[in-house]
Amino acid sequence: MTATATNQGLSATNLGLLGFGPFLRKELSEWWQRRAILATFGAVTVLGLIGTLATRIDQWVTGLAPVAAALDPTTNVLGALFDQWILFAAIFASIGLLIQERTTGTLAWTLSKPISRNSLLLAKWLVAVVMLAVFGLVLPLAVSVGVATWAYGSVPDLGRVATFGGVLVAIPAFYVAFNLALSTRLNSQAGVAAIAAGAAMVPLLFGGFLPVLVELWPTSMSSVAIAVAATPAAAGPGFDIALNSVDGLLSVIEVAWPYDSLTPEVIPASVRGFRLWWDDAQPVLRLVTDGSLPQAGDEVQLIYCREHEIQDLDGGEFTSFYQLHESGLLTGAAGYAATMEHVDQAGQVRLDPAEARTLADWSAARLKEFNDWLASLRTGGGLSAEPYGAGWALDKWDR
Repeated sequence: MTATATNQGLSATNLGLLGFGPFLRKELSEWWQRRAILATFGAVTVLGLIGTLATRIDQWVTGLAPVAAALDPTTNVLGALFDQWILFAAIFASIGLLIQERTTGTLAWTLSKPISRNSLLLAKWLVAVVMLAVFGLVLPLAVSVGVATWAYGSVPDLGRVATFGGVLVAIPAFYVAFNLALSTRLNSQAGVAAIAAGAAMVPLLFGGFLPVLVELWPTSMSSVAIAVAATPAAAGPGFDIALNSVDGLLSVIEVAWPYDSLTPEVIPASVRGFRLWWDDAQPVLRLVTDGSLPQAGDEVQLIYCREHEIQDLDGGEFTSFYQLHESGLLTGAAGYAATMEHVDQAGQVRLDPAEARTLADWSAARLKEFNDWLASLRTGGGLSAEPYGAGWALDKWDR
């Protein structure tokens, strides 16, 4: 009677997640004992605090008071570049997860135990992501929220900060997996770090002529996080309002919303803050309110400054200032134009030798008329009463 034994072999497939639980606990214990995670927490926290306090630091250095919108604590926390700090922390905290154990022989010893390769890789990835999320995002963000509350006088929007941090977890999730995959083929931590850093720089190197690459690349999760958290849940498309339809816009003085042009007798409420920024030379208005934001079709009242123009002068469609001042401004424009023409003719040969001198005399006469007219405006300006009281106090530069 003969007995036959069949060795079916063991593979990662039929082992499944064998040994996952014990190895997960082992990895957690080792991460707790490492000083590297504390260094990650310290570095990300310090860098995040510098970004959070950037507005106050700039105020201290320059001595200039920031605009109201710049003092929003939520905006300062979200703009502290946490996406960049967690990216580099994830890269350098995970480059040795496999390579170091392979070098010391710990990896071979671990695989000799009843554990599958799937369990080993999944446990390493999960523990690394959790520890980086806690010590590289949750705790540094909590510290920044506390400091922002002290520095700017109000508590940041915790829901938006939490949403921001939650989306950013995708960055360590990707780079830990990416580094683990590289570590299965490479034996050098420096090589893994170089490739991972190169992957992070791909959008910067090729995004100029391949814009779609920036949108699809995993590192764009940082901009996604900022975009998702930038607007409260109740906000609609009115958070950023394009002002490219306002020709010649220079600055925005005041914003009021809600506003109804059909009932102008109702005084509109002013928003808590606003910021005018420029996207590809196009003006965009960003509002800061206490809750809801303008929706499509809503009206917003703007008090703004724009470039003046004179009808039929340099393509002007209408005269945008006091009609009686038009002739004086045209005289000044003609005088400066003649002066520029006189400068352009310097050194040129003319049939009429007196042409340049005549042009210079004429431009000087027009500019004298213009300056005399400006002087008369200054003299007469003191005769008008101030309709809104004393007005604004001068700062030290205007005295």
